[in-house]
Amino acid sequence: MEHSKGLSLRESAIAELPSSIRLELSNCENLETLPNSIGNLTCVSELVVRNCPKLHKLPDSLRSMQLKQLDVSGCNLMAGAIPDDLWCLFSLEWLNVSGNNIDCIPGDIIRLSRLHTLIMRHCLMLQEIPELPSSLRWIDARGCPLLETLSSDAKHPLWSSLPNCLKSHIQDYFECPPYWKYYRETRVVIPGSRGIPEWISHKSMGDEITIDLPKNWYEDNNFLGFALFCHHVPVDDICKTLYFPIVAFDTLQLLISDGDQFGHVEMIEFIPYCSPDMKNRTFADPGLMVVYFPQIAISSEYRSNRWNKFKTRFSTPLYCAYADLKVKSCGIHLIYDHGQDHPQQSLQLFNVKKKP
Repeated sequence: MEHSKGLSLRESAIAELPSSIRLELSNCENLETLPNSIGNLTCVSELVVRNCPKLHKLPDSLRSMQLKQLDVSGCNLMAGAIPDDLWCLFSLEWLNVSGNNIDCIPGDIIRLSRLHTLIMRHCLMLQEIPELPSSLRWIDARGCPLLETLSSDAKHPLWSSLPNCLKSHIQDYFECPPYWKYYRETRVVIPGSRGIPEWISHKSMGDEITIDLPKNWYEDNNFLGFALFCHHVPVDDICKTLYFPIVAFDTLQLLISDGDQFGHVEMIEFIPYCSPDMKNRTFADPGLMVVYFPQIAISSEYRSNRWNKFKTRFSTPLYCAYADLKVKSCGIHLIYDHGQDHPQQSLQLFNVKKKP
């Protein structure tokens, strides 16, 4: 870089130079710009520029890098601060733009065919999310107040693009079964003060719900799987003061039943979410979590009409860093992959046409 004097590895234990390098510039309070010459650092695969409040824009030269991970959270990036050609970073797998003043995610993000994680927490001006790449497995938009209406709009690009993520997930199952256990579900977290969306076909108050499976569900190639919704809220309004916040995993249990007995389908661990307002010791934003689970992942021993009920059960109470949480309501929506309405599934949300 322009002002770099040198990099010394003298008397280190290094045996060889790595082919990829992590560059971190976190908490640089006076950092205003990144030089265009940063694009020459083609060996940098991870770039972390976190909590740099005077950084207003990213350089165009980022497109020349071979980044797999990019973290620009907690900066002061404004609308238009992310270069349009950033989406030429075709190797990008992980992107964090949280805590910035951006108002939209550019539509060209769909070109990032390797992107599996998109984090955009607490972007107070964010009001627009386009169609997303099918490679995504984790989407986190918590604490974005202008996205509150997102959950009520069944035709929003976020929802309409997610079934393609599930189809891609199913393709992973056929291509790499030995590793399937690490990639079973796609997860989404969005603002949740409005609770479970009205358009969800099966809803229930409390922490569990059971639905009837359609006849011959196990051999219906158009039946992709389940969208599992969980709306969790604080047990009380008091926000804990923790000097060392605790990260605790809670569980979502998936069961299948023949009416008399239950079979175990899956146990999914997750970190529950609440957004604390430490100044007022209250909570700013309850979370709505959505887990997409493919039906092909249900064990062969349960794939018959005998097993005709599907149940979800969330562990309660839930524990997060700043509060004890409870599940206020939950829901299940079946996802289909055809152009015509399915019985009892008349919403266009999940009617995704197959690729030619």
